[in-house]
Amino acid sequence: EYENVQGELVTYTPHFDRRHNINVIFSYVTGPKKQWEFNVRWNFGTGFPFTQVQGFYEHLALSDGVNSDYPNENGQLGIIYGELFGGRLPTYHRLDIDIKKNFYLGAHTKFVLDLSVINLYNRENIFYIDLITNEIVYQLPFMPSLGLNFYF
Repeated sequence: EYENVQGELVTYTPHFDRRHNINVIFSYVTGPKKQWEFNVRWNFGTGFPFTQVQGFYEHLALSDGVNSDYPNENGQLGIIYGELFGGRLPTYHRLDIDIKKNFYLGAHTKFVLDLSVINLYNRENIFYIDLITNEIVYQLPFMPSLGLNFYF
């Protein structure tokens, strides 16, 4: 909040104002020589603020003054914005898992097989909304990965 010139308190929401962010992490190692490693991470966050669009207008440049061919010219699209950061995106959450298996080849040599999945339940978390087309762009989808590491 801040005080304007009239002495009134004005609430201002910063661009990256995420009021709540929770991370729950679970990690478990088991087996002979600790061969298996299981990791789970769940992330929850309240939605970020954004400025909503109230409407559009056409801006004509009229570069030649009254001689401009304004009935046949296409102007530039102008955007009428709402209150600065007056809207909020929906809440964000996702579940990530990781499973690793160690294969020991010697005292100082091993392979590690790694299976990971980002966004296990394929939650459509909004990254942003295109102001012109109103198209929603989502963040990471269900994304599995498989890796093999060699340590020596």
